Amino acid sequence: MEAPRLPLVLASASPRRLDLLARLGITPARVIATDIDETPLKAEVPRALAARLSLAKAEAALPLAEGALVLAADTVVGVSRRILPKGETEAEARFCLKLLSGRRHCVTTGVVLALPDGRRIQRVRYRHEQRGRRIGRGMRCTVTPVTAPPTCWVKTWISCCCASCCATATA
Repeated sequence: MEAPRLPLVLASASPRRLDLLARLGITPARVIATDIDETPLKAEVPRALAARLSLAKAEAALPLAEGALVLAADTVVGVSRRILPKGETEAEARFCLKLLSGRRHCVTTGVVLALPDGRRIQRVRYRHEQRGRRIGRGMRCTVTPVTAPPTCWVKTWISCCCASCCATATA
Protein backbone atom coordinates (compact mmCIF):
# COMPACT_ATOMS: atom_id res chain seq x y z
CA MET A 1 0.00 0.00 0.00
CA GLU A 2 1.41 3.36 -1.07
CA ALA A 3 1.63 6.12 1.52
CA PRO A 4 -0.44 9.21 0.73
CA ARG A 5 1.45 12.02 -0.97
CA LEU A 6 1.56 15.27 0.94
CA PRO A 7 1.11 18.53 -0.94
CA LEU A 8 4.21 20.67 -1.38
CA VAL A 9 4.15 24.35 -0.49
CA LEU A 10 6.92 26.60 -1.77
CA ALA A 11 7.75 29.32 0.77
CA SER A 12 9.17 31.72 -1.79
CA ALA A 13 7.95 34.32 -4.25
CA SER A 14 11.03 33.74 -6.41
CA PRO A 15 10.21 32.87 -10.02
CA ARG A 16 13.67 31.23 -10.19
CA ARG A 17 12.83 28.72 -7.44
CA LEU A 18 9.49 27.94 -9.10
CA ASP A 19 11.32 27.41 -12.40
CA LEU A 20 13.86 25.08 -10.76
CA LEU A 21 11.04 22.94 -9.36
CA ALA A 22 9.30 22.90 -12.76
CA ARG A 23 12.50 21.63 -14.37
CA LEU A 24 12.33 18.71 -11.94
CA GLY A 25 8.71 18.07 -12.86
CA ILE A 26 7.42 19.37 -9.52
CA THR A 27 4.51 21.77 -9.27
CA PRO A 28 3.84 23.10 -5.77
CA ALA A 29 0.25 22.95 -4.55
CA ARG A 30 0.69 26.48 -3.27
CA VAL A 31 3.23 29.31 -3.22
CA ILE A 32 3.49 31.43 -0.07
CA ALA A 33 5.54 34.61 -0.17
CA THR A 34 6.93 34.98 3.34
CA ASP A 35 7.66 38.40 4.79
CA ILE A 36 10.55 38.05 7.21
CA ASP A 37 13.29 40.43 8.32
CA GLU A 38 16.35 39.48 6.27
CA THR A 39 18.72 41.84 8.06
CA PRO A 40 21.99 40.07 8.93
CA LEU A 41 22.78 39.85 12.62
CA LYS A 42 25.91 41.58 13.87
CA ALA A 43 29.00 39.55 12.88
CA GLU A 44 26.83 36.96 11.07
CA VAL A 45 28.63 35.17 8.24
CA PRO A 46 26.98 34.30 4.90
CA ARG A 47 26.60 30.58 5.68
CA ALA A 48 24.85 31.26 9.00
CA LEU A 49 22.58 33.88 7.43
CA ALA A 50 21.47 31.54 4.63
CA ALA A 51 20.70 28.81 7.17
CA ARG A 52 18.81 31.16 9.50
CA LEU A 53 16.75 32.81 6.78
CA SER A 54 15.76 29.57 5.05
CA LEU A 55 14.53 28.17 8.38
CA ALA A 56 12.70 31.42 9.21
CA LYS A 57 10.92 31.34 5.85
CA ALA A 58 9.81 27.75 6.38
CA GLU A 59 8.58 28.54 9.90
CA ALA A 60 6.69 31.61 8.64
CA ALA A 61 4.89 29.57 5.96
CA LEU A 62 3.98 26.59 8.17
CA PRO A 63 0.85 28.07 9.80
CA LEU A 64 -0.57 28.69 6.32
CA ALA A 65 0.35 25.24 5.01
CA GLU A 66 -1.34 22.84 7.41
CA GLY A 67 -0.59 19.20 6.60
CA ALA A 68 1.81 20.04 3.76
CA LEU A 69 5.52 19.80 3.17
CA VAL A 70 7.04 23.28 3.15
CA LEU A 71 10.11 24.00 1.04
CA ALA A 72 12.03 27.21 1.73
CA ALA A 73 15.39 28.54 0.61
CA ASP A 74 17.57 31.61 0.78
CA THR A 75 20.66 32.57 -1.17
CA VAL A 76 23.35 34.88 0.18
CA VAL A 77 26.37 36.26 -1.65
CA GLY A 78 29.48 37.12 0.30
CA VAL A 79 32.99 38.35 -0.26
CA SER A 80 35.10 36.86 2.51
CA ARG A 81 32.94 37.30 5.65
CA ARG A 82 31.09 40.30 4.21
CA ILE A 83 27.45 39.80 3.21
CA LEU A 84 26.38 41.71 0.13
CA PRO A 85 22.98 43.39 -0.06
CA LYS A 86 20.40 42.18 -2.59
CA GLY A 87 21.05 45.19 -4.80
CA GLU A 88 17.45 46.22 -5.22
CA THR A 89 18.43 49.75 -6.22
CA GLU A 90 20.84 50.88 -8.89
CA ALA A 91 23.17 52.35 -6.24
CA GLU A 92 23.29 49.01 -4.35
CA ALA A 93 23.85 47.09 -7.59
CA ARG A 94 26.75 49.38 -8.53
CA PHE A 95 28.26 48.98 -5.04
CA CYS A 96 28.02 45.18 -5.20
CA LEU A 97 29.40 44.94 -8.71
CA LYS A 98 32.33 47.20 -7.85
CA LEU A 99 33.09 45.10 -4.76
CA LEU A 100 32.85 41.87 -6.80
CA SER A 101 34.92 43.19 -9.69
CA GLY A 102 37.80 40.78 -10.26
CA ARG A 103 37.29 39.11 -6.86
CA ARG A 104 36.41 35.65 -5.73
CA HIS A 105 33.08 35.44 -3.94
CA CYS A 106 30.87 32.77 -2.43
CA VAL A 107 27.22 32.06 -3.24
CA THR A 108 25.60 30.24 -0.31
CA THR A 109 22.13 28.69 -0.37
CA GLY A 110 20.25 27.35 2.63
CA VAL A 111 17.34 24.98 1.97
CA VAL A 112 14.78 23.68 4.47
CA LEU A 113 12.10 21.05 4.05
CA ALA A 114 9.63 21.32 6.93
CA LEU A 115 7.53 18.21 7.54
CA PRO A 116 4.06 18.33 9.11
CA ASP A 117 5.25 16.17 12.03
CA GLY A 118 7.62 18.94 13.17
CA ARG A 119 10.84 17.60 11.69
CA ARG A 120 13.05 19.94 9.67
CA ILE A 121 15.59 18.83 7.10
CA GLN A 122 18.12 21.54 6.40
CA ARG A 123 21.11 21.75 4.07
CA VAL A 124 23.47 24.60 3.31
CA ARG A 125 25.57 24.50 0.17
CA TYR A 126 28.01 26.99 -1.27
CA ARG A 127 30.06 27.53 -4.36
CA HIS A 128 32.96 29.86 -4.99
CA GLU A 129 32.87 31.99 -8.10
CA GLN A 130 35.19 34.48 -9.70
CA ARG A 131 33.88 37.72 -11.13
CA GLY A 132 35.96 37.58 -14.28
CA ARG A 133 36.05 41.11 -15.56
CA ARG A 134 37.59 43.88 -13.49
CA ILE A 135 35.72 47.17 -13.69
CA GLY A 136 38.46 49.78 -13.70
CA ARG A 137 38.87 53.49 -14.12
CA GLY A 138 37.86 54.92 -17.43
CA MET A 139 35.10 52.38 -17.93
CA ARG A 140 31.51 53.51 -18.07
CA CYS A 141 29.18 51.00 -16.48
CA THR A 142 25.48 50.93 -17.17
CA VAL A 143 23.45 48.84 -14.75
CA THR A 144 20.20 47.68 -16.28
CA PRO A 145 17.95 45.68 -13.94
CA VAL A 146 16.34 42.56 -15.34
CA THR A 147 12.60 42.91 -14.77
CA ALA A 148 11.63 39.23 -14.74
CA PRO A 149 12.70 37.66 -12.43
CA PRO A 150 12.56 40.56 -9.95
CA THR A 151 15.49 42.93 -9.75
CA CYS A 152 18.39 41.47 -7.85
CA TRP A 153 22.06 42.25 -8.36
CA VAL A 154 22.82 38.59 -9.02
CA LYS A 155 20.52 38.84 -12.04
CA THR A 156 21.70 42.27 -13.14
CA TRP A 157 23.35 42.88 -16.48
CA ILE A 158 26.31 45.19 -16.78
CA SER A 159 27.53 46.67 -20.00
CA CYS A 160 31.07 47.92 -19.61
CA CYS A 161 32.46 50.04 -22.41
CA CYS A 162 35.84 51.67 -22.81
CA ALA A 163 37.99 52.82 -25.71
CA SER A 164 39.69 49.46 -26.22
CA CYS A 165 36.89 46.98 -25.59
CA CYS A 166 33.19 46.38 -25.32
CA ALA A 167 31.80 43.49 -23.29
CA THR A 168 28.63 42.35 -21.59
CA ALA A 169 28.71 40.20 -18.48
CA THR A 170 26.38 38.99 -15.77
CA ALA A 171 27.11 39.30 -12.09
